[in-house]
Amino acid sequence: MKTNFFLFVLLLLSNSLYAQIDPAKTSELNMQLSNSELITRYRSLIMDNVIANNKEKTKDLFNILVQKFDNEYYTALYPSEKWILCFWLNDFTPITTMAATMDSVAMAKMDKKVKPKEDQLYQILIQTLDKSKDEFADQVRKSALPNEDQEFLLLILKTLTTPNNRDYQITINSASSNFIKSYPNGKYEKYTKNYIRYEYVPKGFSFGMEFYSGATFLNTKTSQYFNNGAEFGFGFIWGFGKLQFNTRGAFVFSRLKGNIIYKNYTWENGQRAQLFIPELSFNYKFILNKKTTISPILGLGWFSAAPYDEDKKKNSDLNDIEINSKAAPIMGIEISHEYSNQYYYNYFYRRPMYAFYSWNLRYEIQHVPFDVNYSNMNGLMQNIVLSFKFGFGGAKRKD
Repeated sequence: MKTNFFLFVLLLLSNSLYAQIDPAKTSELNMQLSNSELITRYRSLIMDNVIANNKEKTKDLFNILVQKFDNEYYTALYPSEKWILCFWLNDFTPITTMAATMDSVAMAKMDKKVKPKEDQLYQILIQTLDKSKDEFADQVRKSALPNEDQEFLLLILKTLTTPNNRDYQITINSASSNFIKSYPNGKYEKYTKNYIRYEYVPKGFSFGMEFYSGATFLNTKTSQYFNNGAEFGFGFIWGFGKLQFNTRGAFVFSRLKGNIIYKNYTWENGQRAQLFIPELSFNYKFILNKKTTISPILGLGWFSAAPYDEDKKKNSDLNDIEINSKAAPIMGIEISHEYSNQYYYNYFYRRPMYAFYSWNLRYEIQHVPFDVNYSNMNGLMQNIVLSFKFGFGGAKRKD
């Protein structure tokens, strides 16, 4: 009986001892919080204290978080979050120091770090910054910092508080360019160009099309044989930078004003005539302002006259009639209303590109010389047309 009792007690003790030294349970009890979890807790505490407007406590938490956890392995706060907190705490040194030393190597290292878990800290900071942006701007202006530092801080403040709409980047690019002009070769120029101003400009070749309509006015002897008429045309645009090469062709609806002897047949006065005026020309854009350019035009043009196809079907004697001029110089000018170029990344070509659109008013004057058989019709031609151009081309980041 005693033996059975002692065996029963030993069995209970053995189960108890085994439970006490269970390594899994011991590990759970002694496990510490990971750095990622601690970063998350500090971020939550900072968020709570920003909401409570407790700047003193926020500053302590901010310093601990950055000094202890913001290292080569972890990102405790994103740069924009740090900078908003610096504005809120009226401590601008971390902003100017980081911006002056930031380069592609530092940015690459930052991308490889462990990121904080998603939370609402940035949204709370942005709301706080937006409410007090005028106050923060006054603090910057009243500080003892050099003018360059103050203007850079105001630029950063603008990037953080400008509404993020379709004109956001245009606004920021303009402010960045003005800052660079004010402080050329300054200590913040590289940062401004690389990380604030995302401005692109056309680069290399472009291709486009053009539709146009207007009127053709004939002068001197040519006007004695053909009426002026409405003009409708189409063309291709081949560009390189601001230089464009145009291949265009237009039809003009006209009538004869006098008899024309073609071989042994008389093309009679009053009959319809279809004029075709092809053109090869160059134009170079000069920018007047953001939306207006002016382009001188120089090229070669031709003049061709023939009966309408419908008239040829009714009268077979008209089938072979076609009167062509020699190539002659074209001179002119074009004023364009340019829409903002739409820049985008083309994943097929793996490079940035842009699309362009413009309305254009074009005036040209062209000599119309015929061969010896029709030299009596030599004269001038003037064209006034309104066109719409569109196309695409390569782009690059502005230096």
